[in-house]
Amino acid sequence: MANGPKYIIDNKPDELTDEEIKSTKDFKKLTYRYQKATTPLYRTPLYKYKYRKVFLAILLIALVIWVIIIMSE
Repeated sequence: MANGPKYIIDNKPDELTDEEIKSTKDFKKLTYRYQKATTPLYRTPLYKYKYRKVFLAILLIALVIWVIIIMSE
């Protein structure tokens, strides 16, 4: 076993540059990133109005794969 400390804690935080400070002060950019991160990719589900054909195609493909798996057993 080593006699030294198990954890070394750096009490001095790193100095931030002026550019890093300015980038965090841009409130519009910060809110844009937050909105982009928290909104879902699809605002309407696939089975709703304009995505009905896509949903049915995916459902049909899944059904065909399921039937092929059942028949191969």
